[in-house]
Amino acid sequence: AFLQTWPNSFFPSIVIVQYRAQVNVVLDHSVEVVRARNILLEGAKAASIILANPEPDVRATSFSLDGVVYAVRYWVPSFAADIDCRDRVLQAIDSALREAGLNSARRHATFEPIEPTKPSPPSSID
Repeated sequence: AFLQTWPNSFFPSIVIVQYRAQVNVVLDHSVEVVRARNILLEGAKAASIILANPEPDVRATSFSLDGVVYAVRYWVPSFAADIDCRDRVLQAIDSALREAGLNSARRHATFEPIEPTKPSPPSSID
């Protein structure tokens, strides 16, 4: 087998200019998928830090016990901007959801008091 090695200086610096990232959002089952996708997309587009072209998109990816899971996909200008883009996208989505009168899904727990029971008399074994 022939193995050729090349010094690192032979290759120019590789810079990743843009890449696609995503955040997952869970919305209650009561929200119609088409409406949810439109609201989430509006929110993502409002995050001016992300790339406008290619445009962000939203896909419903699954149903869970908590609600419908959506992937909000968007393009980030550089790896260094990833966390700032994620922050702005989530902030813009939160604003769009609140403006639409919606909240992200959350578990609903109902606690009912249990009536104390009187101990049963011991049963006799015959």
